[in-house]
Amino acid sequence: MDKLISVAIPVYNGETTLRKCVDSILAQTYENIEVILVNDGSTDRSEDICRSYEQIDPRVKVISKENGGLSSARNAGIDKSCGEYIFFIDSDDWIDSDTLEVLLNAALQKGTDVTGCCVYFNFPNGVENSRTSDEIYIQDTRALIKWMLAGSIYANAAWGKLFKRSIFEKLRFDESCDFCEDDEFSFRMAHIAKGYLRIADAKYHYFQNSGGMVLSGTYISDTPINVMSKIESDPIVAGDPELSRLAHKKKIAALHTLYVKYMRAGDRRNAARIAHMMRELVSKHGYCGISKQMQARVMLMRSYPLARFVELSAIWLRGKKYSKESA
Repeated sequence: MDKLISVAIPVYNGETTLRKCVDSILAQTYENIEVILVNDGSTDRSEDICRSYEQIDPRVKVISKENGGLSSARNAGIDKSCGEYIFFIDSDDWIDSDTLEVLLNAALQKGTDVTGCCVYFNFPNGVENSRTSDEIYIQDTRALIKWMLAGSIYANAAWGKLFKRSIFEKLRFDESCDFCEDDEFSFRMAHIAKGYLRIADAKYHYFQNSGGMVLSGTYISDTPINVMSKIESDPIVAGDPELSRLAHKKKIAALHTLYVKYMRAGDRRNAARIAHMMRELVSKHGYCGISKQMQARVMLMRSYPLARFVELSAIWLRGKKYSKESA
């Protein structure tokens, strides 16, 4: 195989994790790669680390730019890339040594535009959990949209997937998205991809960084709601009762998550606004198959004081459980 693979790594203040990430790429059994490190305005030693790799390995290229966010950094990596395939990895994650070889073999065998793998969840305390599953092979646009709407957030992640370059002739990451950019990107990708494969093996190590924007829960943005509204109104989704129901179900989850974030921040006005949006959605479309437990939590949103007590108590209990497991 002589296919060049471009590995794009957005970097922002990743000095503590970056070396492990880059080392895992440079140690790949498939060596015909270029590594594009996009320093997105880091204020720590990230750029120095990037430059040090550029000096010792000719396959490494470094881009330094003003901070523009994850989507902007990925787009810069795409623009700089020369590979026939492009692979994204976050700077706090890493991959097994045969990942690119395995994914490329699978992509060539199936002829897929997008080829991914299952995931390891790695925790700061050293615990590692693998999430393996059956192989998923999809060739139909509707089936791929259904898979992404019904799947977890990791089904929609851009990281851990090998994309054929032709995908990016019509596609870039939306730089106006400050959150859930992968969901927005993957939904548009599903409309144009010719074949999607997820192999059964776990190869990608997703580091559970509790201080990061996603897992810390401290960053608040309405973007997930806007993304889901966009998906709901898509002609393929809106005209298909099953897909529409799945989109509404996913929006219910997004609204609830945002409601809890506003409660944690003590922002009663915005919490009430989100609760109103939830009531309108449920009134129009029902609960769309969410669990009984989630239905109860949605109903609690009618009473801010009670909902705040229940949700913040649940957060405290989860935090206490995590502390014990990490000890």
